[in-house]
Amino acid sequence: MARFRKSIDIDAPPDKVFEVLDDPEHFPAWMDRVVAVKFLTPEKHGLYSAIELTTRFSGFDFKTRTKVVDYVKGYQFTIEGFQGIVGSRNTDTVEPLPNGGSRVIWDFEYEFTSTIGRIADELLFSRLLEESVEKSLRNLKQKMEIGAVAK
Repeated sequence: MARFRKSIDIDAPPDKVFEVLDDPEHFPAWMDRVVAVKFLTPEKHGLYSAIELTTRFSGFDFKTRTKVVDYVKGYQFTIEGFQGIVGSRNTDTVEPLPNGGSRVIWDFEYEFTSTIGRIADELLFSRLLEESVEKSLRNLKQKMEIGAVAK
């Protein structure tokens, strides 16, 4: 299983950052490559809520179903997803900083279930995924600090 961790400090209160991070309706506004979100459960947030994300890579749309499997409101949640030949687990954490800001940490794990997928991962996917997460965190920071994402 491949793993990586990315983080960013944001000059916004942790409760406000978590509110946006935890709201799938906002994902297309700041998450790189996310073009649509469809709710699969009546609950939009919290434990066992589920969504279908549509992401676009190299002109192709991919749908991934995800479910929240661990949830600590205002602090952390873990999402598991499966899309065709890849399974993933993502833990998002919002930590308070001494200056009143927030540190957002993304711990991401994924695994391809096929040999072709593992080869694609080594050649291209891992780099694209890490770059996409870094860009998403920068977008979140920008939107939180200038107030562009509002609930």
